[in-house]
Amino acid sequence: MTHRLEGEHAAVFAYGLVVGRVSRSRRARARRHWAAHVRERDLLETSLRAANVDPPAAAPAYELGAPTSGVAELAERVEHGVAVLAAHTVGVTTGRTRIDAAVALVAAARRAAEWDPAAEALPGDPGPGGSTTPTASGG
Repeated sequence: MTHRLEGEHAAVFAYGLVVGRVSRSRRARARRHWAAHVRERDLLETSLRAANVDPPAAAPAYELGAPTSGVAELAERVEHGVAVLAAHTVGVTTGRTRIDAAVALVAAARRAAEWDPAAEALPGDPGPGGSTTPTASGG
């Protein structure tokens, strides 16, 4: 669950940039997605504290990739990163934690599709020689 929280910290940071730079017609979507990540981050922090685990703090900044990529592309990459972390959590947990991660995976997939309906496939069976190794970058 700590990896998912780290991903949500990164997503909140990245969406701050997306909201500020996205076109006016997409700004409401970006704000809605930012708010979803804030809520998820807060829920994960609360869950970790309830389990007597100190939640990792957000980093002061995150690497967001090449500065030439568009903000919609950045938002889609963020959602993909969050989905990878959620899929990993689904694969290694049980019970409520697994259910919550599955819900987060579906939500990230939907948000990614809003930014780019033809986006890269989300985590799953990559086929022969593929990898679904998650990263904590959140995007």
